[in-house]
Amino acid sequence: MKILLIGSKNRVITFANQLVEKDIDVHIISNRSMKNGEFGNVDSRIIFHEDLLNKLKKDAKNKYPVIKFPFTLFTLKRLITKIKPDIIHAFFIQGHGWYTALSGFHHFVVTTMGSDINENQGASSTFIKKTMLNYTIKKADLVTVQSQQGRKEVKKIDPRKDPIIFRAGYNPDLFFPAPKPKYLIDKFSLKDKFIIISPRGFHKEFYNIETIVQGFADFNMQVKNSFLLLLGNYNNDYGEKIKIMVEKMGIKSHSEFLGYINHDDLRDYFNLSDVAVSLTLKDGFPASLTELMACGKPIIAGENKSINELIDNNKNGFTINPTDTNELINKLLKLYKDKSLRKRFEKNIIKDVENHSAPKYCDLMINQYDLLKN
Repeated sequence: MKILLIGSKNRVITFANQLVEKDIDVHIISNRSMKNGEFGNVDSRIIFHEDLLNKLKKDAKNKYPVIKFPFTLFTLKRLITKIKPDIIHAFFIQGHGWYTALSGFHHFVVTTMGSDINENQGASSTFIKKTMLNYTIKKADLVTVQSQQGRKEVKKIDPRKDPIIFRAGYNPDLFFPAPKPKYLIDKFSLKDKFIIISPRGFHKEFYNIETIVQGFADFNMQVKNSFLLLLGNYNNDYGEKIKIMVEKMGIKSHSEFLGYINHDDLRDYFNLSDVAVSLTLKDGFPASLTELMACGKPIIAGENKSINELIDNNKNGFTINPTDTNELINKLLKLYKDKSLRKRFEKNIIKDVENHSAPKYCDLMINQYDLLKN
């Protein structure tokens, strides 16, 4: 079986690596270079086609390159003819899914990520987005979703579709509990520190990092040995805003902007932390949270329908109002003061996350590929 994956996410590489282990012929067309290892270790059997780098998604001005659209579609069709896949599987509807749907190829699978299907995350916020969303869902032979919320959104567009749950999952060979890495403790002078990590980056305002920073600043006044790690590329307007905020609140010496960390190195940073905080205002089913869970880390997450399918409040973590700073401080203090609570969460997290391993989702998807072919 030959599968062509179209996408530019860490999960595409994780999934591709799993597929080739099952002796499936895997090709990838991506918007960014992936074979260089930036998205994690790449199996040498995966074949990359980089004719469409920087052409399948938004440009630097946050606009879809409409003028280049026909040329990009022509190039994609030419590549498909050259590769001759049995199935094309596009990850993310906007851009990747649009082009695949317009190519007219079948069998066509589209994996939704959350923000590209959920109305409350802006999936149909413009006429073009809404039109192409409906078109892509209807053209796809199979639609996968991250959550029950995503399933309902698909059903609203096309009641005949029967989407399956296919999540990013975590690679159990890469993410697992381990002692805090000494080299990172020494690098950032974190001996005997209570370490909080913000794993979601600085891509958009709805990532709501300011609530995490505000909550940490107040928490740090009570717990002087606390430290905040901010993961992700901060070289954008939103990142600059957060940097200024950190300075004004006087917590610069108690925090570290980590920048981009190679996916294969993330486990060490996750295991370095005691607690993770993700308070996005809109969310799907983020891979980073399942990877943190695989490392046994308690998570304080912003409550919404999708997150509630992952974090069971007061069992394997806490879900809170994502804008409630006082509630964040309260939960951080609980976890700081009660080591037995952290241990209980850790035990439950490791058990619950077993249902979200990448190999399990890979087996599920291969079965779906076989059904499509036959």
